[in-house]
Amino acid sequence: MSQLFDDISGGKWWKVDFHLHTPGSYDYGNGQEDEADQKKTTPKQYLKCCMEKNLDCIVVTDHNTVKWIPELRQALIEMRAENAEGFREIVIFPGIEISVMGNLHLLGIFDPSVDEENLYQILGKFDYANNTGSDDLKYTNKSFAEVMEVINKNKGIAIPAHVDKPCGLLRSEPTNLKAAFSETGILALEVTEATVTNQIYTESKLDLAYVLGSDSHNTRTIANHFTWVKMGAANIEALKLALYDAEDGAIRSIERWDNPNDISGRTYIRELTIENGRYIGRATPYTVSFSPWLTNLIGGRGTGKSSVLKFVRLLLQKGEELPDSLKKDFGDFASVPGKRSDLGMLVSDDAIKTTVTAKLVVDGVEHSLMWKEGETYELIQDTQEWRPAVALQDRFPMQMFSQKQLYEMTSDPELLFKYLDRKWDSDAWNEKVKKLRGDYCNVRREIRTLDEKKCRKFEIEAQLRDVKAKIAVFETDRTKVVLQEKNQLTDSKKQMHSIYSRYTPIIEIATNTNLILKTEPPFDLSNVDKQTKGQAEVWIAAMEAMQADILKVFEKYSKQCVSWDAFLSELNLNTLLVANNQAMDRLIEELRASGVDDIDKYAELLTLKERYGAMLADFHDIESQLEKCQHTADALVQQLEVLISERNEKRNAIVKSWNEIGPLQVTLRSMANVEKNAEAFRRIIRKDMEFGSEIFEEYENGTSAKGLIADIAFRPSLKEQLKALADVKKNLIAEKSDRYGKRFRAHLTRLFQQFPESAEEITMWIPEDKIELAINTGTKKRPAYKNIDAGSPGQRTSAILSLIFAVSNTPVIIDQPEDDLDTRNITTIVVDGIKEIKKNRQVILVTHNPNIVVNTNSEQVVQLDYRSGQICNACSGALQNHDVRDAICNVMEGGTEALKKRYYRIFKALEND
Repeated sequence: MSQLFDDISGGKWWKVDFHLHTPGSYDYGNGQEDEADQKKTTPKQYLKCCMEKNLDCIVVTDHNTVKWIPELRQALIEMRAENAEGFREIVIFPGIEISVMGNLHLLGIFDPSVDEENLYQILGKFDYANNTGSDDLKYTNKSFAEVMEVINKNKGIAIPAHVDKPCGLLRSEPTNLKAAFSETGILALEVTEATVTNQIYTESKLDLAYVLGSDSHNTRTIANHFTWVKMGAANIEALKLALYDAEDGAIRSIERWDNPNDISGRTYIRELTIENGRYIGRATPYTVSFSPWLTNLIGGRGTGKSSVLKFVRLLLQKGEELPDSLKKDFGDFASVPGKRSDLGMLVSDDAIKTTVTAKLVVDGVEHSLMWKEGETYELIQDTQEWRPAVALQDRFPMQMFSQKQLYEMTSDPELLFKYLDRKWDSDAWNEKVKKLRGDYCNVRREIRTLDEKKCRKFEIEAQLRDVKAKIAVFETDRTKVVLQEKNQLTDSKKQMHSIYSRYTPIIEIATNTNLILKTEPPFDLSNVDKQTKGQAEVWIAAMEAMQADILKVFEKYSKQCVSWDAFLSELNLNTLLVANNQAMDRLIEELRASGVDDIDKYAELLTLKERYGAMLADFHDIESQLEKCQHTADALVQQLEVLISERNEKRNAIVKSWNEIGPLQVTLRSMANVEKNAEAFRRIIRKDMEFGSEIFEEYENGTSAKGLIADIAFRPSLKEQLKALADVKKNLIAEKSDRYGKRFRAHLTRLFQQFPESAEEITMWIPEDKIELAINTGTKKRPAYKNIDAGSPGQRTSAILSLIFAVSNTPVIIDQPEDDLDTRNITTIVVDGIKEIKKNRQVILVTHNPNIVVNTNSEQVVQLDYRSGQICNACSGALQNHDVRDAICNVMEGGTEALKKRYYRIFKALEND
């Protein structure tokens, strides 16, 4: 067996060749090019060929003989002991291909444990007659029905061989067919074609399982055809149950060649271990293994079944998913009791702490998680370190429900939104909305800044006008001439000063000759050697000559090296400036003589005029910037409407698909969740009470409402709702609007002044949608829907359960889904639903209903018990397991006889045990 095979607990798929011939058959190798070699094939060689084809089970069905079965069994024992090259475990089902009167072939298959002596005894009961004179070409004297009776009484399985080929049952006379199909001992047919089209079989309504074998008569064709069979362990009981389950128990290779055990793309919990819980895992760790398909936890009341699921919820941090009404119960469970009478399943002291670990498989990769002291950790494979787990919900998605939770979802349909929005990329949509709101807030802040600048611009323009008006009093025609002359002369003076400044450094040197003409005593060279003294005297003489030359240059240009004032005084410009100053003095005296008292402010006004002019230059582009920002803001608002439409389209498409399945009718009302929308709007405007008529208020008759929330919600189409939403937002934010009452308008004005961002929140506000649920109490062809609130608890739970089964491919864990459901709903909703969804997702159920366990063909059944103050596993395995069947009988149904009366499947399949 492969590692993939071994890692699966409970029932799994076994690769079975139902029809194999060995050299024990008289016609083995006939017609082959290597016929002689084929007939010399040894048992070990034969088994090695089977192993190379990855077969898990072989059904050896030689023609009318069992002589090779003991040899194959012994060869297998030897190969296992030798650990032969290419060895893999394989199960040998002993069988016979019986030639029945009328030239019909029938396979008889028996348990692998049946010994050689019993096999020969069974063979003898077929009453073979040799009518051909050959030992090999013989057939029984018994009828088809009699042969089947022998097989069934010996706890075997009778399967008509290659029914649609020569010597097959469907090729026989109609009377033989009717007689055969009237028998109840047939579990399956070996069918080589896609299906059976025989009318007599169709009218029999037997709906038998189809199996397929290679009918190989040489080693090359072994496993050319085969059947996948679901079993926990390979034995005749498991095979019978698998054949009774038809498509959920047997799949022919023409329907599926690849390995159904390869579930590498699936997420599932493989194993859960709980240590040091209050009532679980104290003496030894409690461990439970789960099937990747369906696991049922069974047991009497108070045996800890629901507690195991709560530990899973604890590990995966899914407590917050519970409705508020159920969070307290889970909180009590996930607590450390202070005293013996307190609730709580956890233990935490210095020496002992509750831990929960699990092995989960995601896309073929196994992960280990551990919960301890309120934190979930993940084992890092590379370093084997436990680190805090991140993104649990995204990386290990699972759905968990209790019966109470299912019912709660029918009371609060809004809980369905999280399942609705998982079906489309709502996370990306939310990110777009978040970014859009951020961009809009940034633009609005920029607009507010520009508005402030614009207001400041208006203030400066007004101040400038005032200054200019005051200056105008001073500026007659004569003063204008004087002032213009003053401005011109002032500019000329600045220009000349700039020219003078360029030569200031050299002028400063020339006017400070004392830096050069320093009186110093003669140099004392008495202590210097003669040669150095001569060199120094030459250098000193050169320096003295240079100094003399410099002094001559300074003396030559001494008239030009003057101060700025002296330089200016020599220019004609100075004369013009003096004349202009005198003219200004006379002008001021004349103005004072005319009664202008504040004549001294004229110069200050001129300065202010220049300053205001410079400030206005910084604001010259305010209007265009504002226009650009406003255009951006408007575009962002339009994008918000597009996103609202996108959400509506995505959600409605999914709702439409939901309504095509199950009895639940889901209606999406866009932006119609009036209660939540009113609450959200009140949060924005910071007002919990008041203004009901403006925001939302229902009339006494309950059939209509008023207020802005109603204006949006009760429009007939999304297009009209968006138009109404835009109109509401516009009137709310407008400085002047007569839409709402004075008190409400006054409140908004104060709000926007104190919290300008509130206006942005209103503009970016998206009202919430509403889900309405109805139940189909009629038929699929003639539906009759009624509001879910009017349905019974069973109707409500079954409706929501059918939807949950259909809306996701993630593992689903449900605690007692059958509560409140009648027998019909358990069959049509729970049983049929689970049989379908377990094909693609893991299902874990806690149940007290044997109908669910048996008729869903549960791959893994775990019976829990409470012994010596601790929760433990009493037994576990597939349905064929005797302990499991006893548990189903005794724990769930009250005894074998009671179960036998109700459930045909287990007892009819195993009635000869």
